[in-house]
Amino acid sequence: MNIKLPSVHYLVSSAETAFLRFPLTIVSAVIAAGCALLIIESETSSNYTVMNLMLTAALGIPVYTGVALLTQRPVPGARYYYYAGATLVLILVFMSLPEFNSTFNRYRPYFRYAVYNAAAHLLVAVAPYFQKGELNGFWNYNKSLFLRILLSLLYSLVMYAGLALSIFTVDELFNAEIDPRLFAEVFVVITYVFNTWFFVAGLPAEFDELQRDTRYPRGLKVFCQYVLVPLIVIYLVILYIYGGKIMITWNWPEGLVSYLIMVISVAGILTMLLLYPYSENEDGHWIKSLRKAFYLLLIPLVIMLFLAIGIRINTYGFTVNRYLILLTGIWISMAAIYSLVRPRHIKFLPASLGILYLLCSFGYWGMFSVSERDQTDRLETILSENGLLENGKIVNEVKWDRSEFPEFKSPDQLINNLVLSDSLHNEVISILEYLDDYHGFNSIESWFEQDIDGLIKESIEADNDTIRAFARDEKWIFAESMGLSGYTKVGYDNIYLTFVRENDQVLSLDGYRFMVNVPSVNFTVNRRFPDDSSGLINLDWDEENFHIDYLDTIRFDISFKMLKRDLILHSGTIDPDNEIQFSTIRYENQDKSSVLVVRQAGMIVDKMDTTINRIQVDILTNAGRTD
Repeated sequence: MNIKLPSVHYLVSSAETAFLRFPLTIVSAVIAAGCALLIIESETSSNYTVMNLMLTAALGIPVYTGVALLTQRPVPGARYYYYAGATLVLILVFMSLPEFNSTFNRYRPYFRYAVYNAAAHLLVAVAPYFQKGELNGFWNYNKSLFLRILLSLLYSLVMYAGLALSIFTVDELFNAEIDPRLFAEVFVVITYVFNTWFFVAGLPAEFDELQRDTRYPRGLKVFCQYVLVPLIVIYLVILYIYGGKIMITWNWPEGLVSYLIMVISVAGILTMLLLYPYSENEDGHWIKSLRKAFYLLLIPLVIMLFLAIGIRINTYGFTVNRYLILLTGIWISMAAIYSLVRPRHIKFLPASLGILYLLCSFGYWGMFSVSERDQTDRLETILSENGLLENGKIVNEVKWDRSEFPEFKSPDQLINNLVLSDSLHNEVISILEYLDDYHGFNSIESWFEQDIDGLIKESIEADNDTIRAFARDEKWIFAESMGLSGYTKVGYDNIYLTFVRENDQVLSLDGYRFMVNVPSVNFTVNRRFPDDSSGLINLDWDEENFHIDYLDTIRFDISFKMLKRDLILHSGTIDPDNEIQFSTIRYENQDKSSVLVVRQAGMIVDKMDTTINRIQVDILTNAGRTD
């Protein structure tokens, strides 16, 4: 048996043909490789311009490949307009990626980049077949893509393994002291340049011939029939049993079931697409029945996915991840219903997913806008309900001392730190961390009197330590500016706080004629002491409010939430290592004829909440007994 190897001339000719057919694709691969080599040589990723150019060029590989394939068939308009549009999109993507001194949107641009990358690869899958019909050609084309990807990966891995082994051998045998970075550089060149060039060189060019080709790989059918289908059936059975358990116990796992359903759905849809041409043959009735059964079984699983992600969204709000899960669930529903009604229209599946991802990557309805608004609203609700946000401004905002930059220091730090229970505090930190990662803090900047973003940039410019400046934690700074600790709390264990009025021995009447001592109240045992038998003062309380009546004409209704906030702000622990802060807490009654002054109070802070266990107050008034 003679094996005819391709000549050097043939290889060079094939490479030239591939370059002429996909010039901007290969140029993008070379630019991406060059940027990656610069990053490796500099041994730092802080050069954001080079890294962003690398990412943009890498995105250009599928984008320009899709445009080239699209324009190689009759399409309206000149091909140069499509290339110009694609180039404009890539420029906008590059401009949207953050620079080193950017303080916001740590992950958001890269998440959007990943969505664009997925959409671009889906574009390659449908680019030559936007017109109606030619389903057989569409399937053969995607089969060629799939096999070419596998072959490119195989060749690239073998080439890298061989070259890496050669470099290692030379280094060991001849003590060449080769720079270890060479291994990474070889990998980059093979991954970007060779892999891309080899891949596009084998892409089909005769699309009409693909439509006429009815030869289908028997090995692919065997692989789907005896490997993929049994695995999908096993996982469907597991998911249905697990779904039954969830429905009975109503104990939903934290997001796990959504991901499992997504994986099995996408894997099953891909398998049905791979089996599509075999279902059109005379012996393909069982495949049609299998396809119909799969999509019918998928519908209850998608309903379970919606319930699972709906519970998470209802409890913790929208995030980009939850939005994408919900969006993918909608697409799976569309794919299942459409495939049941019109099973032969297989082009709809990749095209619809790509369009959905593109449409939801921007705009008021997009994943970033919706999740940012929802998380901001949740944060605003928590802060407002606990008295930390009033009239759109943070209460007791910490004012930072610029002279201390690059450190953030203030004598008022942690002034609101015990206002929230640990669970609410941790929820606030979680929301701030999410905003920091995906959106930035533009939506809450107006809550602060200071320009926090400007202060962060000032501190970065004042810092000579590049690494520390690069790692500036904006979430921590915004939390501390609210007077809260920027760290997640692990929970207190019955810490006792006490409040003692400033100048407790001498209290000015401040224009009032009488000072009335109100008996001390112990809320935990539901009593006051010493007992007041004069009948002039009546004390009462419920879960939300503390009520004091004097002479049946002067009434104070004090919210426990407001009282706890004020007491915590002016309290200290009894621990001898902590200094007790003294101040004066006053509340006016409704007609402002009298004022209530807190003399002393005690609170217990545990892992769940802060409880006021005792309080003693005085009333300053012009009303008194005349007898």
